[in-house]
Amino acid sequence: MKIVIYGWDEGFNKVQFNKFLRKEYGYNINAAKNIVDDILNETEVCLETNDLVYLTKSLDGFKLKYRIEKENREHRDA
Repeated sequence: MKIVIYGWDEGFNKVQFNKFLRKEYGYNINAAKNIVDDILNETEVCLETNDLVYLTKSLDGFKLKYRIEKENREHRDA
């Protein structure tokens, strides 16, 4: 599943979210900071997840606005 973060609410804890990105996604500090900066500038950011419940609860806790996008997989006969 893909989560698209498109904004944030008052109380967004950017430092803790930066740490979350580094721990859960393996981003280095600069990449995580760039993602946080994009969110603060309301640029859409996509995250992939296999655990939708965990990620959405985490994003809710960070006060982020997001939507869930299901991946479209086309099936073609050979």
